[in-house]
Amino acid sequence: MTIKGLLERKSAVYTEMMALAHNVRKENRDFTDADYKEIEANIQRLERANAYDADMSAKDVLVQAEAPKLSTEERYSHAFKKYLRGGNASLSADEKSLLVEKRVNVSDVTTKGAFTVSTALYDQFVETMKFFAPIINEVNVIRTASGQPMDFTTFNETNKTASFVGSQASTISEDEMAFGTTSIDVHTAATMVKLSWELLQDNEFNLEGEMGRLLGERVGRLLESAMTNGTGTNEPTGIVTDAGAGITAASASVFTRNELVNLIHSVDPAYRARGAKFMFNDSTLSAIKQLTIGASDARPLRQPSIRENAPDTIDGFSYVINQAMDDVATGNVPVLFGEFNCYYAREAGSLSLRRLDERFADSLVSGFLLYGRYGGKLVKTDAVKKLTMA
Repeated sequence: MTIKGLLERKSAVYTEMMALAHNVRKENRDFTDADYKEIEANIQRLERANAYDADMSAKDVLVQAEAPKLSTEERYSHAFKKYLRGGNASLSADEKSLLVEKRVNVSDVTTKGAFTVSTALYDQFVETMKFFAPIINEVNVIRTASGQPMDFTTFNETNKTASFVGSQASTISEDEMAFGTTSIDVHTAATMVKLSWELLQDNEFNLEGEMGRLLGERVGRLLESAMTNGTGTNEPTGIVTDAGAGITAASASVFTRNELVNLIHSVDPAYRARGAKFMFNDSTLSAIKQLTIGASDARPLRQPSIRENAPDTIDGFSYVINQAMDDVATGNVPVLFGEFNCYYAREAGSLSLRRLDERFADSLVSGFLLYGRYGGKLVKTDAVKKLTMA
């Protein structure tokens, strides 16, 4: 809450208490239990407001006294916390300057007034995001300062080899490399939350940590979906979208152990040897658990690990659960297999946040708009293959 808003809130609480006392006198009655509870609640709100005011003042004095000893990141963190709880009006001129210096390099950021989030909020954001977007843990993540398109050179050499020369006079055959290019653009992802002024005054509430978790979950779910099935139009291109055609199941409702084996061998052995994995959702895992090796061998195809920290495997390969993957149904792609590190997930610039006070002032809440820029593409389409249902 801003200092102006804090004073207005104190005034409003005092007015409410005076109005309650006036009504009791006017109605010529004693205070009821409900009246006492309302008075107690108002007093607690005033105490929280006063405590917030005193706490921020004490921290300001401490930071100013220790300023020569504090790193730029520590001073930025303090300023950002003040901005979260009190908005622009709570910042000193030096603190505003510090936030502006680190402002993300986006063409319209000056008008939007957003600031780069603190390290504490960003770390919690990323940690939570990876729980809700496990694909991030498997792909190649690159971070760039700007959002300009990033070009990659592509080529497929899996069918190319060198040759032995029969004699010194022999002519070496020419075979030019067929180069291609692919570009990874970034797209803006945004979300907004609203928090009450009372909650912002509560110093027991870990605002940075809770916002990092809440926003990380939202963005994580978005990226999991886009980086799995995205079309590439105003969103990343999904790994399923770019994956090579591997195997088409004979049925529209079930797949077999042999079809999974064929999917494995549709990927070049060089990619299989570099950490290839399966990817599917939890429902598909349930179906796989019910498959057996076959040929009078009733052992399950999925083998749980008997070693600590070793992953469970399917025919010797580990797997990733991705809830954005399709269920088993007609025409769907429920299973991927390959080297997922050939998918490049891109984050451009910094994660930015803007506090919105006036927009929701009549509801006694403040809005927090967070946005970042992300892209993604499978650079080597032959490194990952898909199982498509009939």
